[in-house]
Amino acid sequence: MENNKILKQLLFHGKKTVPHALRRDMWRPYFSIRFSRTPAGAQKGLRVYNDIRELSLRRQLDPPKELTNATEEGIERFKQNLGQRKFDTLTKHDQGQRGGRHKHIDTPVPGRRLPQNVVARHLMNQRSTAVADVAAVLTRMNDPDEMTPQELLEVDKHNQQVRQRFLTKGGRRNLRETRKSEVEKAEELLVREESLNVRPGQVKIDRHTLARISTEYEGAISLRTDTSKESILGLFDEIQKETQKELGPIRALDEALASMKDEEQAKTKELEARLVPDIDRKLTQLSESERAEVDAQMEEERARRNAEVEAQMAAMQAEASKQIESLQKEIETKPNSEKHNAKVMRTIQREAKWQIAQHKRKSYNSPWVGPYNSVGTAIEQGCGEIRERWEPRLKELREAVEELKEAWKDPKNHECDIFWADIRDAHYANEWPDSVYHTLIENKAVTQERVSVVRQHFHYDEEEYPIAEQRAEVAIPRSNSVHVFGTEVRGEVGRYVSPEDTARTASEARDKRIDDWSQTTMVMIRAKIVELRVASTELEARFRGSEIDAEAMPYLNAVLERIPLAQESFDIALKGQERGSAQAWSEMHRYLDEAEGYMPEARKEVLKSGSIVEKARADWLENQIQLLQLQCQNPEAGESADLLEDYLKAIDEREQIIQLFVNNAENQRAYDSLKSFDAQHGYISDAADTAEIAEIKDRLAEQEESLFQTRAKSIVSPQDDIVQLKRQLSRLYADQTGTRQSLRQNHELWMHFKREKAPQSVEEGGFGRAGEPNMRGEPSQEAVKKAAEEPKLPFWKRIFGRR
Repeated sequence: MENNKILKQLLFHGKKTVPHALRRDMWRPYFSIRFSRTPAGAQKGLRVYNDIRELSLRRQLDPPKELTNATEEGIERFKQNLGQRKFDTLTKHDQGQRGGRHKHIDTPVPGRRLPQNVVARHLMNQRSTAVADVAAVLTRMNDPDEMTPQELLEVDKHNQQVRQRFLTKGGRRNLRETRKSEVEKAEELLVREESLNVRPGQVKIDRHTLARISTEYEGAISLRTDTSKESILGLFDEIQKETQKELGPIRALDEALASMKDEEQAKTKELEARLVPDIDRKLTQLSESERAEVDAQMEEERARRNAEVEAQMAAMQAEASKQIESLQKEIETKPNSEKHNAKVMRTIQREAKWQIAQHKRKSYNSPWVGPYNSVGTAIEQGCGEIRERWEPRLKELREAVEELKEAWKDPKNHECDIFWADIRDAHYANEWPDSVYHTLIENKAVTQERVSVVRQHFHYDEEEYPIAEQRAEVAIPRSNSVHVFGTEVRGEVGRYVSPEDTARTASEARDKRIDDWSQTTMVMIRAKIVELRVASTELEARFRGSEIDAEAMPYLNAVLERIPLAQESFDIALKGQERGSAQAWSEMHRYLDEAEGYMPEARKEVLKSGSIVEKARADWLENQIQLLQLQCQNPEAGESADLLEDYLKAIDEREQIIQLFVNNAENQRAYDSLKSFDAQHGYISDAADTAEIAEIKDRLAEQEESLFQTRAKSIVSPQDDIVQLKRQLSRLYADQTGTRQSLRQNHELWMHFKREKAPQSVEEGGFGRAGEPNMRGEPSQEAVKKAAEEPKLPFWKRIFGRR
């Protein structure tokens, strides 16, 4: 563990606040933040780290008065901690008169600074302040008005250019020398490393360093294998290559622009060195009258340019004066100090003057006036050739950069995961952004290894206590260090002693015995809510819109109504200040119990009603098959008969399952078998059967003409035979229509009986059934008689009495 890097994050707030070193066994995980593994995520993570570090440093150097001075709430907690001791009725004089039997205690005064040890403890309360800082920074980073990662890179690049522009000659020289020395040092180290005669696997890495690296890269390195220096450097090289690959377009574009700019500068210097002496030589060869004419043209050109520059200067001054006036009005409205306002005004005026001077200097000192226009034209032509040569490459790189910018706008780049050692510590922040996902740190902990240990078992004996040894393998984590940033140290530094915990010291034992708010229970509740939601959604999607709406939908609606209520109560209980609200916790359990009670009733009603639907569908399918079998009895319809035979074999298994489902409507195994068969063979709806029957009918229609022509040769009266066949077909169609009408009438009769006898909603008294239907969907006489004689029971007995 690197003590220097970690101890630099801890400010000195007084005696015994910063240790001289940090031990590995005193280091424990608190939380870890992981951003997306993209350049945008890396840029955002770096910005978040810098902001959190600056915010923490600012809070400790310039703390608010609530942390350093006494407040009314703090005084009340102080009195509660003292208990029944009388501290405000005795003075030092009374204490001396009573013989010192009562100890005098100085009470804090509101607004007065607290003792140094208390202030240090408040300022180093990293457990709550660090969480609040992280939540505030992440919320600000997810603000749509904030800059994107690409804009942040551009701003950093611009700031770097501005800093280099204001460097003096000595500063630029020192910067070049520093960079040159860094390059030379890196090359020297590379040569020394290559000159070493070391085989892979001989250079070992410290176990603790390896464990920390394995933790940061999610256990990618094993302690027993891949422990060579070459493997570690290979892992880092792969990560660096991946980052370089993703940031390649931006860096390639910068390099291309720099190369084009260097070529233009070299070309400009070459043309100036070649053309300017020629123009000077031509000017010396002119006569006095010609030179006077050229001087007059140059003076006229300079006067015109100067007039343009003066006009531009006046416009810029007018605009700057307007900005200054508007800023003065804004400053007058804001209650800032006069010293601060004067400093802002001086800064703005100095910036405006500097911009005007720069523009004036560039305008007056422009070398391309008068006879020098020929030089400027030649340089523009020479640089134009360079631009034409570089333009395709720059266009390609700009398109790649635009694609990268679009990829950086992906919402997934703004998401981050926070892994907590105790997920309840997330409640120290009042609000978290929607793009932050919380989970336990064990899910991303270091991979565990099996270690052989010796366990000692003591067996009681009257004479002695013999010891029996037993070897066993135990899974232990490789390291308990997770991340340098956002951690906590046991001991004097970073020890969490908040006023809230001090006030609840008496109830800590009771809170530890509360098992309802353990992490395992929360996971089980989430799984139960998801299971109910998935089951209700599956039943609703399969049977909504069918004939069972009036029978099963009240149960499904009851389940769907109670699941959001349970989820809402669970969220309220989870966000409670003192381990959740007991009332919300009890309401959540009640909603879940009711939903679990309604789910078997809903599934039972769905299965029973589904058997009626499947029976009607089987009857319709049987009539269609009988009709097709009659039409395929002709020996010449061989192709259609073979197709029908294959179709009958295909649905034979499904008819057996349907029969089992119809005979026992509450058989869940038959329902699951029917659903899996439909999903496998594509018989999810009537469309598959209808398509098969339509195909067979089309084959019969194609052979009808040839069939009648063949029979006309052997039959004396073909017209009579055709009429007889049509009558037989119409009779079969009439039987099929009658079957459908009878099923529809039976179903309407059953629905009418349900509307008359059974309640329609929860408010009318529950979901009890007045009578059980028979196989055709009609209520039996015994069920009707039993429903009439049965006394009206309360709602809860009719619902839970069926279990």
